[in-house]
Amino acid sequence: MRRAVYALILIIILALFGGFSTYLALGQGDDSQFVTVTVTATPDIVWQPPPEVPQPPGEIARSKLWLNINSMDKLTRHEMSLDGKLKAPLEVITPDYRYKLEMAEGTRILTAARLPANKILVERVMTPPLPPSGSVIIGDVYDFNPSGITFEPPARLVSTYNLDELPQNTSSVVIAHYDPEQNWIEMETEIESVAAAGLVATRISHLTMFAILAKLAPPAPASFECSLLSISPTEVNIGETVNVTILVANTGGQSGSYQVALRINSVTVADREVALDAGASEQVGFSTARDTAGTYSVNVNGLTGTFIVKEKPAPVTPAEPMPVKPIIWWLIGGIIVAVVVVTLLIFRPS
Repeated sequence: MRRAVYALILIIILALFGGFSTYLALGQGDDSQFVTVTVTATPDIVWQPPPEVPQPPGEIARSKLWLNINSMDKLTRHEMSLDGKLKAPLEVITPDYRYKLEMAEGTRILTAARLPANKILVERVMTPPLPPSGSVIIGDVYDFNPSGITFEPPARLVSTYNLDELPQNTSSVVIAHYDPEQNWIEMETEIESVAAAGLVATRISHLTMFAILAKLAPPAPASFECSLLSISPTEVNIGETVNVTILVANTGGQSGSYQVALRINSVTVADREVALDAGASEQVGFSTARDTAGTYSVNVNGLTGTFIVKEKPAPVTPAEPMPVKPIIWWLIGGIIVAVVVVTLLIFRPS
C-alpha cells in the first residue's frame, strides 16, 4: 500500500514537467500486479477573463434613473441623473388642464429617505375635505403623491379656472394644500387678482393634495331703501281717513330691522319696526285722520307728499212738494162727450 502512495506522488510530480510512460509494480510478493500508467503533462495555463455577456435591458436601465409619471393613467417617464436631478424640463399636466406642475432642468426630486424618486402619481379626489369658512373650492381637487417627495429648487404649480365659476362676492383666488392636522392651508400665490384671466400659481417644495379656493368677501350689512310713497285719498273731509303706504326693501347682504316713521307737518304721529332678510321687501302702511281743515305735509323716512282736509259741506234742505189739486172728473167727462158728439156730426152720412 505504501508503494502505491509513493507511486501516485511521483506520477503527480512528473506530470507537472512533461509526459512519460512507466512501468510500476504494485502489490507485494507473488501477488504483485503490474500496470502501465501514461501521464501527459499539459502546457502552462494562462488565465483569460471570461467573455463579456451582453446585459439585458433591465441591466442597462440600472445605469440610468427614470422618473415615472402617472397622471390619471397617462404614463410618461423622464430621465434623471444618478443623484436624482432632471436632465430636461418636465411638466405634469392633469387631463382637464386644471393643474400644471412645472420642474426646471436640474431640479432634484427626492423621496422622504433622501433618495432619488422614481414615480409621481396624480389622482382626482372624489370627496375632498371641506374648505375653510369663507371659501369655496373651485373645480376638482387633485392629490399629487407620494407625499414625501420634495423638490430642490421648488417646482411651480399653475392652476386655471373659469371666471364664471367664481361666486359674485369672490375677493381673491388662491391655491391651498391640505394638511390632515391643519385642514386647508393657503399658499403664497404669484397671481391673486380675480381679473387675471383665470390663472393662479404658486411654488411648492413637496407633494400633497391641492385645491383652488375662492375667498369670499363677507356679506354686506343690512341696508334699507324706501320707495313708492302712496297717499290715498289726497282730499278728504274733516274726520275722514287717509291711508299712507311705503315700500321698504333690504338691499344689503344680511338680515336686519328698520324703523319707519310717519311725520305729518313735521310731527311724528306713528312708527313701525320692520324686520327683513337680505333682498326682501315689505309694504308698510299707516292710517290717519285730521279734525281741522287744511293742507297737510307727509314725510315717511324722507319721502314726502301732501293731502287736503276740507270742511264738511252744509246739509242740503230738500224742496217742499207742490200741493196736489183734486181732479175735476165731471169736466173731463164733459169734454169726452163733446168730442164724441162732434165726431158723429162730422162723419154723419148725408
